[in-house]
Amino acid sequence: MLTSTFRHVKGVGPSRERQLWLAGIRTWDDLLASAASGDPGFLPGIRGLSRKLQQRLAEEIAADRQALRRGDLEFLSTRLARREHWRFYSHFKERAVFLDIETTGTDPGSSRVTVVGVHHPDQDPMVFIDGYNLDDFPGYLEGDRLLVTFNGSSFDLPMLTRHFGALRLPKALIDLRWVAFRAGFKGSLKQIERRVGISRNHDVQGMDGSDAVMLWRNWVVNNDERALELLVGYNISDTMNLRPLLHILLDRIHQREFPWLEHRPFSEDDLVKEAFWVDPRELINRARR
Repeated sequence: MLTSTFRHVKGVGPSRERQLWLAGIRTWDDLLASAASGDPGFLPGIRGLSRKLQQRLAEEIAADRQALRRGDLEFLSTRLARREHWRFYSHFKERAVFLDIETTGTDPGSSRVTVVGVHHPDQDPMVFIDGYNLDDFPGYLEGDRLLVTFNGSSFDLPMLTRHFGALRLPKALIDLRWVAFRAGFKGSLKQIERRVGISRNHDVQGMDGSDAVMLWRNWVVNNDERALELLVGYNISDTMNLRPLLHILLDRIHQREFPWLEHRPFSEDDLVKEAFWVDPRELINRARR
């Protein structure tokens, strides 16, 4: 789906992109093959597409194609608007990190980060807990990562930046709140999970952010180990459910917007909906080491 967009080139919006698709230019490779003729007016059948714009398309898409071949996610993330970063996933899924945070409240000015959950599909999930290993979190983000959150651009990332100060965040960010909107869904993470059929472990079923605030308070004030376990379980459920939700949403977008693409982006195994669960006691013990 990344190589089927042209709207990041100045002068190309959604309607002009559709013109290109209807003219048979559905991918970057299609455009570059047409441009290979050397004629600056290599797309004569598209109304309003000046030779200057055609030349810009050829030059910029060639640079994008080269960046994709060398795996330069940082360059590509500067080329596409953040709302379009979902297109990176099929090409850079091995760099994806799914992230969710818990805080002492919802006011960025007075709340603190208490727990950060992260999950890379090829690694065990991890939690960073205030009072144990939270200060180690910035080092986890080193490298050219593709960050996946739900509402992270409005809440998680501003909270993390405020907490850590000079935090170097990845430039590539997929915010599932807006991917869900594009796929036809509105609401909170839990509401959308229920609509698409993703389940949760019974220990955290029905919990929300206000419960997470109360659990942290109970842990801090009463040293209630069970409260901390439930909080970490809730957080890591949020974190690990982001991956199947992303797959389901992208599959829906693929079917709605790119019907000509022969292969669906995910197998049935990628669209699994059962509850993910990791023993929170193990995660807490790792954080305490």
